Amino acid sequence: MQTNLVQNNQPTFGISVSDNFIKAAHNYFNGVEYRPWRAEIFDKKVAKVFNDFGYDEFVINYKKEISAGKTMHVLSADKEGLSVPLTKKDQFRKVIEYFQRMIKGDLYLKVKDYRHKNNIV
Repeated sequence: MQTNLVQNNQPTFGISVSDNFIKAAHNYFNGVEYRPWRAEIFDKKVAKVFNDFGYDEFVINYKKEISAGKTMHVLSADKEGLSVPLTKKDQFRKVIEYFQRMIKGDLYLKVKDYRHKNNIV
């Protein structure tokens, strides 16, 4: 008697988005812009990034940097000691716009380019 084994392939999910970026974006949409409906559009993009982009070991993080008295808003893809800069803007709105326009190919090229420039395999 011959039995066929069926492999249980777990789905691979995509890059995740940090809670601090999601919270900051929601605060921006609900407070600064007062356009709460835009938070729903943002949340759909977060779900799309998670479901379709791959890079399941990476997390998209947001942070503020202050240098020379100027505030910069930074978005990066981070993984265990590796931080790939995605964008650095002077306004938080621009970071959100970048994220919402970002496609899978952009992320792939940024990670590949960063690894190549820094000799990371």
